[in-house]
Amino acid sequence: MFNRTLGSLILAFISGFSASHAATLANFNFAGGSLANSASPITGITISMLESDSTFLTFTSNTGWNSAAQISGAAGFFSVPTTHAAAGNAIRFSITASSGYRFSLDEFGFLARSTTTAPRDIGFKIGSHFHDFSASYSNDSTITSISESSLRYTDLTSVTISIQGWNSSGAGALQLDDIILSGSVIPEPSITFLCMSWALVLLRRRR
Repeated sequence: MFNRTLGSLILAFISGFSASHAATLANFNFAGGSLANSASPITGITISMLESDSTFLTFTSNTGWNSAAQISGAAGFFSVPTTHAAAGNAIRFSITASSGYRFSLDEFGFLARSTTTAPRDIGFKIGSHFHDFSASYSNDSTITSISESSLRYTDLTSVTISIQGWNSSGAGALQLDDIILSGSVIPEPSITFLCMSWALVLLRRRR
C-alpha cells in the first residue's frame, strides 16, 4: 500500500511539471481562408484571434501559397518600425496565461511576401522588443522564411506579438502564412506546492 501511494505522489509531482515541456503554442496556417487559431490545445494559456490595424484584411491563394493572410496598404504601411504605436498596417495576436500559470517563448517564425510597392523591410515585435529581419527580406514577390529560434522570453503572463512591414513606396500588399509560436506553459510554484501537499496528506492517511 505504501509503495502504491508513493507512486501516486510521484505521479502528482510529475504532472505538476508536465505542462512545462516546449510545444507549439500558436499556429495560424489560414487553411480554407480562416483567421481561426489552429494551435494545439494547451492547458494554461489563451491565444487571441489574429487581427490587423488595416481595414483591408483578406486572404490570397496566389502562386506559392495555399492560403495566406493579406493586408493591403491603402492607408500606407509604417515608415519606420518605431511607429508601431501609430495607425498603420500590422498583423498581431496575444497570448495570455490562465490564473496560476506563466509561460515562456522560445521560437517565432512565419512566411512573408510583399508586392513591389509594399514594404521593403519586415520584422516583428514581442511586447516592446523589436526583431528586425530587413537584411534578409525584399519586396520582390519571393516567399521568405522569417524565424527567430532563441527568444528567451520567460515568466510571462501576457504579451502581444505583431508582424509589421515598413518602408514601402505605395499601397501594395503584404502576405503572411504559417505563423508559428513555440514555448512552454508552466504552473506557478503555488500550484505545484498544493499538489504536493495534497499528495503528502494522502500518504499520511494511508500509512
